[in-house]
Amino acid sequence: RGEGGMGGRFATSTTSRKRERHRMLKLDQISIVLYQTRYAANIGAVARAMKNMGLSDLVVVAPRKDDPKEAAVMAVFAVDLYERRRVFTSLDEALAPYEIVIGTTSARRAGGKEEIVLQQPWYPRELARTLQERSDTPRIALLFGAEHHGLPNRVLERCDALITIPTAQDAPVLNLAQSVMLCAYEFFLAAGEALPRNRVMPRATHGEMEALSQEVAGLLRRIDFLCQKKPRRLLALLRRIARRAELTPREVRVLRAFTRKINGFIDASPYFTRSR
Repeated sequence: RGEGGMGGRFATSTTSRKRERHRMLKLDQISIVLYQTRYAANIGAVARAMKNMGLSDLVVVAPRKDDPKEAAVMAVFAVDLYERRRVFTSLDEALAPYEIVIGTTSARRAGGKEEIVLQQPWYPRELARTLQERSDTPRIALLFGAEHHGLPNRVLERCDALITIPTAQDAPVLNLAQSVMLCAYEFFLAAGEALPRNRVMPRATHGEMEALSQEVAGLLRRIDFLCQKKPRRLLALLRRIARRAELTPREVRVLRAFTRKINGFIDASPYFTRSR
């Protein structure tokens, strides 16, 4: 996707591919640019979405309404980001400093008309990953249009790339702040800002696992669960299950305490033999 308008501005060099571990995309390269926004509350909501995803540069161009009080209601903890916004009357002036301008578009608008665009749009994830592999750090503008009709074709035609967010066919239109959040999220991930999804936990040692296996085997013998022709096969199966679980030392201790507790109940019960 997106190959139609790529050209040299997005091509990654062999050197950059070799430097995959040192990807250069930084969140401070990226500005969110809002063009002809109708409602101040949406500007505030965009500021909040940006702060959630680590973006800090908000540019507002020719807003129809920009009431600080109305915006602050939706900005919540991002009022400071909203207050630092840069406001322009001219889109050309606002976009002049950027090396890459990315326009947001939809293949289907609320009125059902198909857009005429000059290049195939990317999905946000695809484009974020492509920019991630560049060896330089260009300034990037993510450009969003007005709430009801988006960016006009005359603006889309001048963008270096387009992105579109896939949605369900029966509800294709996203709120402005939702669109910003979804795009910002993908760039947040591409910049490597997300925390590791899972904390690495220590695995139980072989000795700890064997001690657990012996205690479980002893318990199973006491309740006659291993009184069958091939008890070793069942024990091997239980060991495989335990290995797949990748138990931590703490989990092994809990399971051993559990087996000892059951053995204690067996010792106190007249229905089981006393021998282990």
